[in-house]
Amino acid sequence: VRAAMEARENDDPLEGLALAFLSRTSDAIASLSDLRSRYGTNRAWAAYIDLALAFAREDREQIVAHWNSCMQMKFDDPEALFEVSVLLAASHEPARALQTLERADDAGFACPAALECHQMLRAVDSHSAFEPLRTVIEQRHRQAVGAFQAAGGLAVLA
Repeated sequence: VRAAMEARENDDPLEGLALAFLSRTSDAIASLSDLRSRYGTNRAWAAYIDLALAFAREDREQIVAHWNSCMQMKFDDPEALFEVSVLLAASHEPARALQTLERADDAGFACPAALECHQMLRAVDSHSAFEPLRTVIEQRHRQAVGAFQAAGGLAVLA
């Protein structure tokens, strides 16, 4: 619930996804439909939001169709790709979830904590390709932390 409230304040599509995970289907659809009406002219956003709407509606066929649309275009936002992999895992599409997580990695995803906190990803973590992928993501994270600290750490943000 807190995630949905914070996402609403930031005009983030995660509001609709959080509501869908809470089984608040009509609220999720309303939130995502509003986003679709405002951002649907952007092809990548439209495909992403349509996939989220299909997830909220529990329409597995449409989830896969919109996933295909996302994967066929230049869609390289690592966080969005990670979110798509979670939706796919939660939709009982572990092979597609893993493929999308690999694409998130290729796009620079570097948040190993996210791999741990999403219980839906348990559907893919037993796959033989998952552990090497986790290792790469952890290494990228360590490199980013090292570069941040070498640049002055929190002082850079002041």
